[in-house]
Amino acid sequence: MVLEKYLPEYQFNEVHKIVVEGSTEDCYKASMNLDLSKSGIIAFLFRLRGLPFSNTHLAALTKDMRFTLLEEIQYTEFLYAFWFKSQPEWITDKEEFMRGSSCYNAKVGWSFNFVEKGNGKTEIITETRVFCLNRKTKLLFSIYWFFIRPFSGLIRIQMLRLIKKELEK
Repeated sequence: MVLEKYLPEYQFNEVHKIVVEGSTEDCYKASMNLDLSKSGIIAFLFRLRGLPFSNTHLAALTKDMRFTLLEEIQYTEFLYAFWFKSQPEWITDKEEFMRGSSCYNAKVGWSFNFVEKGNGKTEIITETRVFCLNRKTKLLFSIYWFFIRPFSGLIRIQMLRLIKKELEK
């Protein structure tokens, strides 16, 4: 699991799963090409938070939000991540991200895993992890997470449902 490689330690996380009729390859491709505009809930929550939502495909949206595609194992999993100082920042050095640079306040990882379940079914697992690199950030993030976690989780659940709907139509 690449998330374990880059963020083995974390103080905050959120996991969501769904079983979908489709191969790992089909699920992987559907996830990478996911159009979030097909969910009114996601559109509303992004606009409510003032997040960029002009290009609603997952790959473009993560780029707009400064997520770096840190690692990808084709048809098995992919990991987006970013550093956080006062706002999200691109990752330019994977090794530094794994070590945890003292010039940043937190590191965030968001993965999708695709597990073959047999009978043409795949389990899609999405997990977000956050590791705060100092006490002040951890305290401030815990307050933020208390309020944002239910909505962040709802977005992930809606994403999984969109993938399922796309593949099972």
